[in-house]
Amino acid sequence: MEVLPALAGFVVLSLTYETFRLTSLLYTLILIHCIILMIGGHYTYAEVLFLIR
Repeated sequence: MEVLPALAGFVVLSLTYETFRLTSLLYTLILIHCIILMIGGHYTYAEVLFLIR
C-alpha cells in the first residue's frame, strides 16, 4: 500500500513522457523520492539506519 503511489507515479510519468517532458533533474529527484518511499515501504521508516532521525 505504501509503494502504490510511487508505482502509480511511474506509470503516469511514462505515459505522459512525450507530451509533458520534464527536466532531467526533476526526473532524478522523483526517482530518488520513489526509492526512499519504496525503502520505507519495505522496512519501517524507524528501522532504516541511513535516514536522518
